[in-house]
Amino acid sequence: MANSRQKGRLGETKLAKILSDYSGLEFTLVPGSGSGKIKGDITCPNASYCIEVKSYAETSITDKMLTNSSNSIIKWWPKIVSEAARMGKIPLLVVKYNRSKWFVITNHPPISAKFMYLSSPEIYIVELMAWLESDKPKFNT
Repeated sequence: MANSRQKGRLGETKLAKILSDYSGLEFTLVPGSGSGKIKGDITCPNASYCIEVKSYAETSITDKMLTNSSNSIIKWWPKIVSEAARMGKIPLLVVKYNRSKWFVITNHPPISAKFMYLSSPEIYIVELMAWLESDKPKFNT
């Protein structure tokens, strides 16, 4: 069984491949998992997004989202917003739970995909592939 670091790294690697396949860009893991100048977990050349990846056993996309103190989108979001702002990038949080699809958390309303809206903080939660197809995000400047 993988420890939490291995699981996180595996999730980052899988997401980097998904985004590379989608965009044709080369997404790579950020050295030191964002502890250096480049923040976030994965990046691509001339990145427009600061991408943080979270892989957990259980979902926090439930009513517990507002009260859970550990694996909570509410807890993670301010950190990625702050890191993205320091780099002049758009914050993007991507989460996956055991046996689930990938989900994107963004502060921009999705164009046509179905989404969940949370007013505090103001975020939109949408399934990754639906978001890629509807919003067609440009990952580099």
